[in-house]
Amino acid sequence: MLEGHVTGIQHLRNTNREWVTLERRHQKLEDELGTFVKRRTLTTDEEMHKKTVQKQKLETKDRMSDLLRRSLSAVRES
Repeated sequence: MLEGHVTGIQHLRNTNREWVTLERRHQKLEDELGTFVKRRTLTTDEEMHKKTVQKQKLETKDRMSDLLRRSLSAVRES
């Protein structure tokens, strides 16, 4: 959903604080997942934390997609 909407994303970066917060959070979660991917084995607790981070990242991206969809819809209606 987010790919191919560069203009809409840039508009949100410039006008929507929630978008900026979500974008930063998404990148932080991506970086955190990267640390798990680099490791060969994870403890049970680490595996559970990894799953939690993956879920949070997906929820964040879903919220970002919703904001983008609403923003694009508002532009079309005006």
